[in-house]
Order: sequence, then structure tokens, then C-alpha cells
Amino acid sequence: MKTILKTKLLFLFFLSFISTQAQCVDSFILVSDGLYILKQDGTLLGIGRNTSGELGNGTNVSTSTLSQIGTDSDWTNSGKPGWGFLFIKTNGTMWGTGRNIEGQLGLGNNTNQFTLTQVGSDNNWSKICGAGLFNAAIKTDGTLWTSGNNMFGQLGNGTYNNRNVFAQVGTDTNWSKIYATNASLCAIKTDGTLWFCGYNGNGNSGDGTIILNNTGITTLQQVGTDTDWKIVKFGTNQVIGLKQNGTIWTWGDNFQGQLGDGTLNSHYFPTQLGTDTDWKDIMTSASILALKTNGTLWSWGSNSKGNLGDGTMINRLSPNQIGTDTNWINIYEKGFNSMAKKQDGTFYRWGSNAYNIFDINTNPQDNQLTPIIYTPNCTLSTNDLEEKKFLKGFPNPTTNLFTLQYSMDQDEIVEITVINAFGQKMYSKKERKTILDYQQQIDFSGFSSGLYFVSFQTSNHLATLKIIKN
Repeated sequence: MKTILKTKLLFLFFLSFISTQAQCVDSFILVSDGLYILKQDGTLLGIGRNTSGELGNGTNVSTSTLSQIGTDSDWTNSGKPGWGFLFIKTNGTMWGTGRNIEGQLGLGNNTNQFTLTQVGSDNNWSKICGAGLFNAAIKTDGTLWTSGNNMFGQLGNGTYNNRNVFAQVGTDTNWSKIYATNASLCAIKTDGTLWFCGYNGNGNSGDGTIILNNTGITTLQQVGTDTDWKIVKFGTNQVIGLKQNGTIWTWGDNFQGQLGDGTLNSHYFPTQLGTDTDWKDIMTSASILALKTNGTLWSWGSNSKGNLGDGTMINRLSPNQIGTDTNWINIYEKGFNSMAKKQDGTFYRWGSNAYNIFDINTNPQDNQLTPIIYTPNCTLSTNDLEEKKFLKGFPNPTTNLFTLQYSMDQDEIVEITVINAFGQKMYSKKERKTILDYQQQIDFSGFSSGLYFVSFQTSNHLATLKIIKN
């Protein structure tokens, strides 16, 4: 019985520790060979390839350790990196780092950047879509802007001329969402209409045509006449769209089953996928991830790195459910990397781990074929704690007395617990606290040297500190 209780305690602690670690995450940004984490305190972390300054740390050295980018704490989740990475701050300014040989950062030059550098002086940027060779952005006034390579007319300005500063596309002021791939751009207006420009060698324009020479569509043209588009994503050579009525539509190349119709036949007009009307979200890259309103998770397409999460490396030609869970709420995908979030706040990852972007200290070439829990190596800071509670502790490492410092903004029960690395509860105290600042001392003198976890828990909050006992 003691063994069973100990095992349960260790398991429950493990879950609570994962939940605490996950609380530091506001959002993820996955790229082919990297991962960015926006923390709840507004700071930005990065890991992965850095050959052109993608991590903005002043070097071109790739890293397999998650580390903070700069010291600013006012970043938003509007960043959508391509090869040249752009991010927006809470004050509406836009900043770029990384590859810029095509002028895609919009800085007025074609030089790679190794630290985050402000793009112009405008402070009304709202949304960004990074696409490798070029970038697109929407301002708060609904105008659309592009910069970078324009070989196939993807900048939408009626020419094939590259630009290294952002320029407005047309005069419309009702752009709502933007999606891009290396040489193509899709945009949705506030009226629900869908528009396309750029490379059309795979029928991505959705008008039944294919352009196989070195030209493209240089101005945004409407895709069909429908006015209920919600989301549109580019795959490797195809387009996947989600409508307001919960239906999925696909068009373009289908060489690995990405169109999801059970065949390898391409089609060049938007065609409904099956008859289901309960699709909620889609993510695309080498494979397709989709989320339903009932919380189930589905995938299809290429599976060469296990990125479909079905335990195999076999391509799927139609939607296939991943497991049986019904509590998925968010999905992320880029390249051969896939991630998803559950209602309890835990994150899962599967697929490739190139450049060890998941910071898990395993062979970066080991593919993960099914979803496993991913705990980002970031911890709660003062600004991460909800409802203005904070938790600090000192000294750390400690030898004898350890002081825990916290604040309360309402009258409630507080439980302080110390657990060792084996899951054994070493100390526990529960008492009601009123609205005050508190310092509480815990005697570590009788504990063996090693790693300990001090948890602070109320009715609706959990935070954990890692403590070293000398």
C-alpha cells in the first residue's frame, strides 16, 4: 500500500510540476528547424538553427538550449517567422532578425541581422506572416504590406521587382488575415472573401489554372466568389482552407495525400473534404493537422518523420484520428515538427527533433512517432503568477533556513509543500492567509543534499520553485 501511495504521490507531483512549467508559456511559434516561446511575462525564448541570426542573440551559432532573446518583455504572439523573423511588440512596433538577403525584413538593406532590429518607425502593426523569401503584414488600419523577393509576383504590387522596405499593396483597408509560403500569398478580407497572388505552378490560385514558366500572378485576385472563408494555410504545394461553417476545402498538388480525399490526384479548384462540418482549426506543412470542435485531433499527408503522430511513418491519404482523446484545444506545426495543447494546459510534441529544438537531450535525429508530453524549460517569474500573487525564495542553494516570500490579494487557504526528487513529501503546511505580504521560513537542515521542489498552492493557483540543498 505504501508503494502504491508513493507512486501516486510521485505521479501527481509530476503532473503538477508539468502544469507549473507550462504556465510560463503564452504561445509557441514553430519553424522548420527552430522553436520560439512567448512567455506570459512578455519575454521571448528561442532554440534551434541560427546560421543567419534567427535567434537574435548576436551570433550565428545554432543552439540546442532554450534561451531568452534579448531582455525586452513586451513581445506579443503576433510573430510568424519565415527565414527572416519578424515580431510585434505591445506598442505596435515591428522588429526583425535573421536572414535578409532578399530584403524580407524590410529594413532597407539586404544584410542578415543578428539582433532584433526595429523595422521603420511605424507603431500600428497588427499581424505578420513570414514566408521565407518575403514577408507580409497587416496594420491596424486594415492595410496590407509586403517586402522581400518578388520573383513570382508574390508581393502583389503588379511587378516582379524585389523590395527591401515594406510597401502597401493596393489601397484596400479591409484586410483581416494573411497566409504565405515561399512564393505565394493568400489573404482574407473582413467580408470573408479570399485572395491570391504569386507562384501558381501547383494550381494554388484555385481558379483551375497552372502557370509552369517563371512567371506568376502579380496582383491579388479573388478565389471564387465565396464570402465565408475563416482560415487558409499553405502546405508544401497545396492550399487547405477552413470555412465559417466548419467545412475543410483543399486544392493544389496531392503527391503525398495532403488534399485528404483518399487519392493522389491533384485538383485545382477548392473542393470540400468529406462531409464533416465540425472542423475547428487547421495547421499545414509537410503534413496536415486538424482539430475538431469535439476536441479530437486528426492528421493526414506526409509522414516521413512520424509527424502524423499515429505511431507509423506511413503517409495517410485521408484524415486519421490521433488517439482517442477529446480534450485537445490548440495545434502547432512546421516542417516535420508537430505540437498540440490540451485543456489541462499540458503540451505534447511529436515528429522530428532537428537541432534538438525541444531541448530534450536525446539524439536530434530520433523521430517521435506518437504524442508525448513536452515540458518547456522555462520557469515562472514574478509576472507569470496570476492574480498578482508572487512567489520568491532565498537563499538558493540553501544550507539551513530557506525563506519563502509571497503575497496574497484575497483571503484563502494556502498550502506550502516540499517534495524531494523521489516524490517524497518532506514538509507540508496548510493555513488560511489574509491580504498581506508574507515571509515563511522552512528548515532544510535535516534534509539530505540534493534537489527539492517547494510548491505554493491556493484554490486556483499553483507555483513551484526548484531548490538546491547543499
